[in-house]
Amino acid sequence: SAFSPLAIARLRVQKAGFGAEYGSHLSGLLLVEHDVDAAGAHSGTITADPLSANAKVKGRIRLAGDRSGSYMATVRTSAWEVYQDPSLRSLLSNWHSPDPLLSSRWTGQTVNTTSLRWYRNDPVVDFSDAHAALRLHLGPFRVLNASAYRATNGIRSVMQGINANGQDQQELMYTLDDYDWTNWAAQVRHSWILGARSVASLQARGSWHESRYGYQALHTAVVANQDLTRQFAGLDSLSARIAGAPGSSEGNQVNEYAIAGQLSHSFAPSWQIDGGIEGSRTESWFLLRNAFLRPFQYEHNAWMLSGFITSTTTLGLGVVLEAGLRTTYLPARQTLYGEPRFTLRYDHQDGALGDYAVRFAGGLYRQFTNQYELTSTGATAVVPSIRFWLPVDASLAPPRVLHFAGDLLVMPATGWSVRLESYLKVQPRLVDIDYVRILDELGRTGSNEIVSLTDQSAFISPMKGRSAGASLGVQRDADWGDFSVGYSYSHAVRRYPNRFGNALVSVPWNEPHRLVAEARLPLLSYLSATVAGQGSWGRKWALRRTYYDFLAAGANPPETGSIDLNTPGNQAAPAYLTFDIGLTYEQRVGPTWVRFRATVLNLYNRRNVYDYSIEQNDGAFDRVPRLLPGRQVVLSLRLDV
Repeated sequence: SAFSPLAIARLRVQKAGFGAEYGSHLSGLLLVEHDVDAAGAHSGTITADPLSANAKVKGRIRLAGDRSGSYMATVRTSAWEVYQDPSLRSLLSNWHSPDPLLSSRWTGQTVNTTSLRWYRNDPVVDFSDAHAALRLHLGPFRVLNASAYRATNGIRSVMQGINANGQDQQELMYTLDDYDWTNWAAQVRHSWILGARSVASLQARGSWHESRYGYQALHTAVVANQDLTRQFAGLDSLSARIAGAPGSSEGNQVNEYAIAGQLSHSFAPSWQIDGGIEGSRTESWFLLRNAFLRPFQYEHNAWMLSGFITSTTTLGLGVVLEAGLRTTYLPARQTLYGEPRFTLRYDHQDGALGDYAVRFAGGLYRQFTNQYELTSTGATAVVPSIRFWLPVDASLAPPRVLHFAGDLLVMPATGWSVRLESYLKVQPRLVDIDYVRILDELGRTGSNEIVSLTDQSAFISPMKGRSAGASLGVQRDADWGDFSVGYSYSHAVRRYPNRFGNALVSVPWNEPHRLVAEARLPLLSYLSATVAGQGSWGRKWALRRTYYDFLAAGANPPETGSIDLNTPGNQAAPAYLTFDIGLTYEQRVGPTWVRFRATVLNLYNRRNVYDYSIEQNDGAFDRVPRLLPGRQVVLSLRLDV
């Protein structure tokens, strides 16, 4: 995950219909809380598994007078330099193998899996994150919270091999795939009670993100029986790898700073008003260079002033109405944007169905800093796409979406819960990368001079879409064991600009049908077993994203026979199915709690397909699957002191 599990106390997901106080977001958001509360003076935890090692310390501190506090610090680091997990290494090695269709475009010759002979493939994984959190009770009515977070992530893979193109001549292939990002975030918040009915808070926060991605490729004709070690010896230095090699590189930097204040006042037991104001500045820079496009960059700094007000009213026994309005002033467009929202909730106890709660919510949602995904174009790219973030500028109006959500929670008996969730999102305005436009206007001309763009509309275009879905989950908690089962359905389509005949097509990440089930069964006082399974069906966009986004969108799409790159729904991916089992041993040994877990993932070793490549053999075009990991055995150890 993005965060060390030891650092997190609670994770909440706001999917649709969330209140005005949560900000401007189109799809939803995650609310993550640090595990800073401590019951004892000091405690520590250490965990280890095949991928990482974690350490955590937390405790309480006493200050002068009646002041007190608690602290938490965690650190996590990858274990790659000590132990290379075979399943992960195999996955990265297989994913770094050349795509036949893209490799053929790089080399100018037909490349297929039968003509490729490997020499070396060296993946490297490196990640770490550190958290620090502090909570100080400065008096009976004042609390200070502060936290900081830093994370790095990197994937690097080098492939050296041969493409056999003839009896006397072979193609030496060398590729480098290098991706890394770094995140910093920090915040401090002071909360205090103003009186019997009012609570206020003031927060300052900042975040800094930088991501880099580079892909380089060399293709050199070599004599068939020549010493390959000597051929590769000259490529050991970084300068030799990059000098004169075609490839691609992307970079993105996003810095955000904000000061926010919030006030809550209760006018009566049945009526509360919450309001807040926030000033923020976002600084963003983006650079793109690949084999299909001329290098271009874009930079934009944006100020933004936003505020919200929410009225919470108890209308009767168990009925609560929340009506809110969020407004945002964008100086770049000299426009004030409004986002009205509402929530109606009813809670009932001891009914015919037991305890239950019903919620209806909706409203207008905008987004002023947007996330984009740029498809990787390398023939051996390990990372399918690169994410980057840009605040809207004067050339594009911010996207807007209407949310409608309905939820039902029923607890018919002790230990039982049934949850039904549904949503509808009408998307009259979205924004995304316009691949057809950038290939037409910024296509590769042979020049490596960087073009500086002043408007986002030069490579971002508006679009429309809609999405809807529902999920049903049942959970049972008892002394003899726990189990849960859930099914979800989702439908999400968009009309991509100048693509796919302007028809509404499914989005690449949508999984229409998803089923999950899990059970935990205590076997002994210190031993328990878990079984879990999940499956998904109906995923479209089965081919590599590069095929649809760059090859099909260009002026000269490749020949692919009966496989149509302009109809993503015609190449649906097969079902994804896994079944896992595990045993957990947990017991106190002296002052230490020891937990050892052994898990077998994908027990039946199903070869689940991530996507497909296209390969030409004797004039025919076949799909070649890129597979997810098969069966894996994972051992983990946790010590709590």
